[in-house]
Amino acid sequence: MKGLIHATSPVSESAESSGFHAVNLRIGRGRKHDRAKRIVELIMVPILLLVLSPVFVVVAVAIRWQLGAPVFYRGQRVGRDDKVF
Repeated sequence: MKGLIHATSPVSESAESSGFHAVNLRIGRGRKHDRAKRIVELIMVPILLLVLSPVFVVVAVAIRWQLGAPVFYRGQRVGRDDKVF
């Protein structure tokens, strides 16, 4: 924006696109916090996946048994030159 003073700091950045001005605030707790959060995620996700996988199987079997329908939707799509895939 003309005449507007652009001020940025280590926790913000500004950008102008298509006539709109935006300010993005990067609010975080620092690199140590981000690294610790990532480590917890890398440990917890596989554990939770293993713990919850029996629940997923039970739900899939229940869907198949109750509805008689496939668990995953497989629809036909139309691609280039009207070819169905």
